[in-house]
Amino acid sequence: MVAIDPRPLTADDFDSPLDPGIAHAVLTLQAAGVETFESCEGGQGHAYPEPTVRFHGQQGEGFRAFAHAQAAGLPVRELRRGWMIVDGEPAGPWWELVFHPTTVQPQLPTESIEARALATERLPAGA
Repeated sequence: MVAIDPRPLTADDFDSPLDPGIAHAVLTLQAAGVETFESCEGGQGHAYPEPTVRFHGQQGEGFRAFAHAQAAGLPVRELRRGWMIVDGEPAGPWWELVFHPTTVQPQLPTESIEARALATERLPAGA
C-alpha cells in the first residue's frame, strides 16, 4: 500500500526545481488534477522560447486544463496538442499550455504558491 501525502505540492517537491516564473502555473494545474510532466518559464537561456507547461491526458484533458487555467487567471496564450517523431514514428500525444511571457509571475515564497494552488482548487464550478 502506498502512503499518500495529504499536504499540497510546493515548488520544492519536484525532482528538478521548477523555474520560478512557471511554478505558479504548474502548481495551479496540479492542484486541479492535471498530470504535468515538463515545464519551463521560457526566454533566453531556457529550453522553451515562452512559458510552457506540458501535461498528459486524453482528448478532453487539454480543454479541462485550459478551463482551470482561465478560472485561476493564468495568462493563457495557446493550447497545443503535440507528437514528437522518434525513429520516424509519432510518439505521444501530449498537451501544452503556453502562457504570455510579458505576464509571467515573479518567484513567490513557497507559502504563497501553495496558498494560490489551494485557492484555485477551491474555485466554485463555473468560475
